[in-house]
Amino acid sequence: MNTPQRNAELEALRAETAAVKERAAALEAQLRADELARAERAVQDAIQRGVIPSRHTKLREAWLTACLKDRNLIELLAMMPGSAALQSRRAPSVIHGKGIAPVQEPEQTPTPEDNPIPVYEFAQ
Repeated sequence: MNTPQRNAELEALRAETAAVKERAAALEAQLRADELARAERAVQDAIQRGVIPSRHTKLREAWLTACLKDRNLIELLAMMPGSAALQSRRAPSVIHGKGIAPVQEPEQTPTPEDNPIPVYEFAQ
């Protein structure tokens, strides 16, 4: 066998292996960064919805760590119902005297076309 040719092939394979290892390390680092961003986004969304109290840093960190360990928890966290006060579709309140009163929305007078139930008039 030709030893110099074999050594050149061996060196080429080693260089190719090193390049593949570098690429794999870069992809793993990118994957970890993406997973961290996804877990942080899930925790932030849960805080916005009132699932996790915003001031409870230990709970926030616990959820972040758990979501990084098990990606399925991100979906479960997204399914958890939040605070009704934060998700309410009611009109915002305004301060009224000593208490808080809801903002009064103008009432719209329904027209017959808006009412899907037929109206029957009876003779008297």
